[in-house]
Amino acid sequence: MKTVKQSNSWRKVSWLMRGCYIIALLVMCGICVKFYSEQRLINKQISDIRMLSEQFIATDNALHVLAERARRVSEETPAKIDNLFLEIVLSGRTVKERNRVLKKLKTVDKVVPMKTGLLHFQSKARVQFDRLIENWTLTNTKLTDEIVRTSKYMKGSAPFTYYKTVLNPEEVEAS
Repeated sequence: MKTVKQSNSWRKVSWLMRGCYIIALLVMCGICVKFYSEQRLINKQISDIRMLSEQFIATDNALHVLAERARRVSEETPAKIDNLFLEIVLSGRTVKERNRVLKKLKTVDKVVPMKTGLLHFQSKARVQFDRLIENWTLTNTKLTDEIVRTSKYMKGSAPFTYYKTVLNPEEVEAS
């Protein structure tokens, strides 16, 4: 027959083992939660990078189409006015008088569709750029700061200066 002392010590050992088992389970649970939170943060960063890079690609493609269209327009448009009568009328006048005379002239029929086409492609690029800015503001500032720091063209406090210059509709209107 077992003595009370032996039975009591085994009972203490079994409770100690149960307690250690529960502590080990809690430690494993803590490790899993820590790993899950770290992995979730990394997945969020990867998702942000993917979202930004896809939007940069879409914006750059839209700007490429706009640049190609502008290149074709510049090739089709003569660099100099080949109108002798207009040169005679404009010679010897001040800039203000020249502008007044040029405003009265009828526009060339080819210029209006070219301008409309450029404005159309510029507005499409503007939509992509607006989506890029929206994604940029939703992204973690550490990531955007790192992108600006390592980028070749995005410098300073205004990283999208080049994009805004190209997408300014007043430039097309003025030309």
